[in-house]
Amino acid sequence: MLKFRSVTQPSGGRIVDALQLAMADRRYETLEVAIAYVTSSGYEFLVRNHESDLNRLNSRWLSSFDWCRSEPLALDALSQNPNAQVRIFDGDFVVCRRNCSPKLSFHPKGFVFSGPDDMLLICGSGNLSRNGLGVGVELDTIIEVHKPQTSMEKLAWREAEVVQTWHKNLWRSATPYPNLRDGYRKTYKSSTSVIPQTDDDVFEVVSNNRASGFTALQLMKIRRASLFWIEAGKLTENLGRGNPGNQLMMKNFTRVFFGFPGDQVPKQTHIGSITIRFQDTNSPNLSLEFAHNGMDRLNLPKPGLPTGPPLYDGRTFVFEKLLDRGQLIYELRNVSTVEKQTLLKQSANEQTSFEMSNGGRKFGFCLSG
Repeated sequence: MLKFRSVTQPSGGRIVDALQLAMADRRYETLEVAIAYVTSSGYEFLVRNHESDLNRLNSRWLSSFDWCRSEPLALDALSQNPNAQVRIFDGDFVVCRRNCSPKLSFHPKGFVFSGPDDMLLICGSGNLSRNGLGVGVELDTIIEVHKPQTSMEKLAWREAEVVQTWHKNLWRSATPYPNLRDGYRKTYKSSTSVIPQTDDDVFEVVSNNRASGFTALQLMKIRRASLFWIEAGKLTENLGRGNPGNQLMMKNFTRVFFGFPGDQVPKQTHIGSITIRFQDTNSPNLSLEFAHNGMDRLNLPKPGLPTGPPLYDGRTFVFEKLLDRGQLIYELRNVSTVEKQTLLKQSANEQTSFEMSNGGRKFGFCLSG
């Protein structure tokens, strides 16, 4: 049996759906991947409700540090998968370079699923990012072969084997990610002056940066940041008069930190939902909206233990990205005056420290916590 089909995203399906379907297919035992870069939002998008399917496969992930596009958090999550190995193309050389600039760029986007009688090849243009897998305009081709008998089936099988051989040869010379982890985190943190030459997660925000109030470089840093801190100020009493509120107003396009594209949308638009953890208690499906006042509005966990602090007013809070069993969550905590000064200094050094235009509330982002 031989099948061909295309994924013409977004109008003709999503790449993530094809990948998740293959991950769940018990005919496949191994997965070999060559992917230019990996983001935390892309990893979460791929494994959402499919972590056990990915864990089942013996997988080899070949990626790159080129231009610091891969997020350490996402690479960490991949490498912690019990049956996964992660290696970096030309990693020993690139990790020592400013901004991880490569001498030879690594740019493939391909997945080979295989079993005793089955092969599935998915390749095209989408990176392992939220945009690449399900939002942006991408084109992927899928070739599926089952128990090849005819000449065409055997030819397709051999071509999939060619890709496997190519992957195996690159794999041999690549460096295991755990050997480079600390060095990459250091370089990643210091690479704050260059926008990567290609990055499908920030195409929209770069094109719309005039409307955002942030520069294109600032938006790039915000997306890559691992930590966001903000002075809450006085929240509206949206839960009833006399009750502490839980709707945090943020500058337009702060949504980029939470993994959402920088599309310009009408006011009063629901952007998406996130999970926030406070003191080991998760609050899922918290809404992020573009509000009537032209600000991004995040609905926080309701005040009061165990879901949230007694109140948010007058406090400074931190949101830190974490991957928990394949899900991207945001750990919320109140910070002390001493920690706030440390974060403010770090944000200032990374040129990601800001003030709200209405009221002067301070906020900022850090590439590492």
